[in-house]
Amino acid sequence: MAEPDRFDRLASVYDALMVHVDYGRWFAICHELSALLPPGFTHLDAACGTGALLERTWNAGWISFGFDLSPAMLRNAATRTAAPLFVGNLEAIPVRAVDFITCLFDSMNFLLSTEAVRRALQAMAAALKPGGLLYFDMVTELLMAEVFGNQSWVEPVGDFMLTWESRWFPESASCLTRLTRDGAVVFECEEKAYATNVILELARQSGLEPLAVLDARSWREPTRDTTRIDYLFTPSPSRLDKTQVQRAIEKIRYNLS
Repeated sequence: MAEPDRFDRLASVYDALMVHVDYGRWFAICHELSALLPPGFTHLDAACGTGALLERTWNAGWISFGFDLSPAMLRNAATRTAAPLFVGNLEAIPVRAVDFITCLFDSMNFLLSTEAVRRALQAMAAALKPGGLLYFDMVTELLMAEVFGNQSWVEPVGDFMLTWESRWFPESASCLTRLTRDGAVVFECEEKAYATNVILELARQSGLEPLAVLDARSWREPTRDTTRIDYLFTPSPSRLDKTQVQRAIEKIRYNLS
């Protein structure tokens, strides 16, 4: 029996709720990174949600496809892009020979154990071609603990209001978030923060070589004030030209400044 879709009630309001998210910025970064790949490259958007990034890549002529754990989110995605979509799990990606994998908007933080993260990284490594590229982001403990942790606020969504409540659990480095509408729970999720050295070691164990670990806002080295980190990996041993990779990073950094 299939597990209940816990995103079912959220899917209908998700895009309105995330209207402030700059997916165009993410696409601009992906566009520059795609210059490192061969013509006609294939792109997989893992945990694609309602397809906001896929809409842009598909319209740009990319050979893109995506998957998500939630059928409800994928139904919304299908209304905005003709890219192929399927239900799937980050820890068991059933495709191979992909040139470029993206996994954005802290989807990796929803994996609540190092073993789950390891399985996801192993699955992504197995799905990538030699010379392929993996780009994902993760929010930091700072964001969970000090920005969102133990906070509550009300946000207008269309013609109604949603209440956010967030609680930080330092012992597990995780944050529980609950969204309610008129007292009824619309969505509840838990995310976990991981230290950069943990992610790098899990990636190494999974056969991935780091290309860059960057503050997502500046695309410079992360600092103690970093709230989101962008990670770039390639299957080991790397077949990418490191000079070209550095040039792409510098161009993205300039464009973001």
